[in-house]
Amino acid sequence: MIMKLWATLLILLLATGCANTVANRVDDSRRDTVHQTLDAFGQGYRQTNWASVQQFFSPGYYGGYEELRNKLENKWRNERVLDIQFRLNRILESDGLFNVQVRWEKSYQDNTTGSILKASGLSELILESKGNSFRILKVDGDQFF
Repeated sequence: MIMKLWATLLILLLATGCANTVANRVDDSRRDTVHQTLDAFGQGYRQTNWASVQQFFSPGYYGGYEELRNKLENKWRNERVLDIQFRLNRILESDGLFNVQVRWEKSYQDNTTGSILKASGLSELILESKGNSFRILKVDGDQFF
């Protein structure tokens, strides 16, 4: 009798945990939109000017919008991005915000030495939905910019 009770409790706990995980995952169309947004950001980032990437960041960007602009402009003085690719690992939605884990790779030219270098990392992005795309609110982990 006790074994049946424990088995039932275990099944309930597992079922509840699985249901919560599924409820937070996003559908394929949202996943495609996130990927398209990041690809468009990458194209803008290669243009090395604020106007080409400003639209991809929320004015409420964590750390400050002006600080972000200064950081990017300083980065572009030191390097010219040749290519940047994003691979989505997971996307979870909670309270209208999207938590996206992304692996990225970029190649760039060091403007002081002329050397071609590569970098890669794993970042966690907090995105907000804006119409048919997303805006970046926060970047944690390895910085791709």
